[in-house]
Amino acid sequence: MSRRKRIILASAGLLALAFIALGVWVYRLNKTIAESLSNRRFIPPVEFYSAPQRYFRGQKLKRAALEKSLQRLRFRERQSGQVLNPGDYTVWHQEECANMLAGALPDGVERCVAFRNRERESVRSDLQIVAFGTEETIFEILSGNPPAPALSTQLEPELFAQFVGIEPMLKLAVDLGDAPPLCLNAILAIEDSTFLEHQGISLRAIGRAVLSNLTSFRVRQGGSTITQQLVK
Repeated sequence: MSRRKRIILASAGLLALAFIALGVWVYRLNKTIAESLSNRRFIPPVEFYSAPQRYFRGQKLKRAALEKSLQRLRFRERQSGQVLNPGDYTVWHQEECANMLAGALPDGVERCVAFRNRERESVRSDLQIVAFGTEETIFEILSGNPPAPALSTQLEPELFAQFVGIEPMLKLAVDLGDAPPLCLNAILAIEDSTFLEHQGISLRAIGRAVLSNLTSFRVRQGGSTITQQLVK
């Protein structure tokens, strides 16, 4: 057999082995995915919601901040004159506000944000109107069908965590600067209360963890700082 034929046969054999290996890998992957889906098919996720965001007459608030909150809750923006269904919002100019409310709007209003919450256990889908004045202040709040003056209104609760078993399903990556200070302070208090005092390693935390684990004859505490956790 010539050298050229041997090379061709060897190449064909390697190619066949590669196809067989690929087929085995695809089969195992498909089996793993099918088993994962079948095991979780009837497990309802556990969801955690925040308390509804409330707004009050006379509150200092930028209209853009309310719009941003609505967009974060996946409200759909509608154009002027379109019907507002639950989960929709729109922004009216001064004249549109007056026309839509048939003269029920007091003087001094510049813009109105109208929305309908999706029907939930603690939130109704009645029309909500937040009227803004010239000084970035909530001038008036109207609620109901037909809208009537109200002291406050609220948005839907916001979904912030979702688990299937012990595995998190809802993940949202945000920049550190966008995280609420209360959330950051809570993480520091729980994970590394002396984060602003040490240089990355806390000898006191390590010593406390060693002592606790030795006296309890099991691992009860860890002494790593947030910096060490990031490195790991």
